[in-house]
Amino acid sequence: MKKTLLLISIFYFLFASGCEYFYQTSEAKYLIVYKNGGDNNIYTVYNDGSNLRQLTSTGTANYPKFSPNGNIIIFKDNANYKYLDLNGNSSFIRKQDASYITEEYCSWSPDGLKIVFADIVGNLYIYKQSDKSYKTIYSGFIFDSVDFTPDGQKIITSAGTTFYSINADGTNLKTIITGMNYLKYHPSGTRLGFVNAGNNLFICDTDINNKIQLTSDGKSDYFVFSPDGTKIFYINSGPPIKIWSMDIDGNNKREIPNTDDVEDFDVTVQY
Repeated sequence: MKKTLLLISIFYFLFASGCEYFYQTSEAKYLIVYKNGGDNNIYTVYNDGSNLRQLTSTGTANYPKFSPNGNIIIFKDNANYKYLDLNGNSSFIRKQDASYITEEYCSWSPDGLKIVFADIVGNLYIYKQSDKSYKTIYSGFIFDSVDFTPDGQKIITSAGTTFYSINADGTNLKTIITGMNYLKYHPSGTRLGFVNAGNNLFICDTDINNKIQLTSDGKSDYFVFSPDGTKIFYINSGPPIKIWSMDIDGNNKREIPNTDDVEDFDVTVQY
């Protein structure tokens, strides 16, 4: 009976102490994939600058993007988009004739089942990985970028400094804002980040109200939110040109070592 009471007391103490003995969170590490503009190859590195690895050697790589689970990268290699695993093994998504290079920008859907592409002749189309099918959802407008919203219901696109939203089925193209260099949804879907014409980074509500300025040196470029929504990684045009990170409130800005000459990048989180 005494043993039973003792066990119950221990069990109660552990739960009253926040269950820290049963469940401990480990600090997140962020793995960055980026294109080096010096040699046009794809590299990965952790956010502390450790474990720098070169994944391609063709000298023709562009636009690396992590899959939602962080296990696969898609990137453009000369005329073709390819899959790339974290060991550097690649395979074609669809092989194209190099004389007709159309696919330019892309984004994974949040569930990882689809990829949206924008081409250089004015088409927006969806690639379904399950049956390897392509479906054109919009034509007649040349976009500079594409990015699914966190709920997968819309696609954010841009042409010059004007940003648009369009339904994932290609309907209802709407202007969001003009005069911006870059815009992206926070993973929560409740906020936006953007780089203005003065190359400074802001965060705001989805209706562009309640703006908070996060950088003021006029050197901010392309950025991504970490998948857990706690950090922002962005290109600082320097010199030198490198990736920097900061907390979502703009604090704790730091340079990421081993990211020299970055031109494009993406981030995934690992525990």
